[in-house]
Amino acid sequence: MTRLLIIIPFEIVEAVRDAAESAFGEVARTAFVKAGSPTGDAPATHWWLSGTFTPEQMAVLPALQAAFPTARVEVYDLEMEPGRPWEVLEEMGLKLLKGGMM
Repeated sequence: MTRLLIIIPFEIVEAVRDAAESAFGEVARTAFVKAGSPTGDAPATHWWLSGTFTPEQMAVLPALQAAFPTARVEVYDLEMEPGRPWEVLEEMGLKLLKGGMM
């Protein structure tokens, strides 16, 4: 299993959800949640997911990445890099949405 962090701009959330549902099933429709914005204030400009993917799911990923080039996709180790998702937000010039992911 491979752990991925995927961050997408709000403008493509619905298209990504549609594609993810087609590739991975209905559960993928709700996988992305609000992440952050440049100020940390709502509305969220970027959404994210972090989760583990099987080798079969990873095989589907290149086609999805090609379809959504503005998505940021990173492999990371949760045990070795537990803060990596927040570091990536910061690298992208984003702050975690105030009040958490609602």
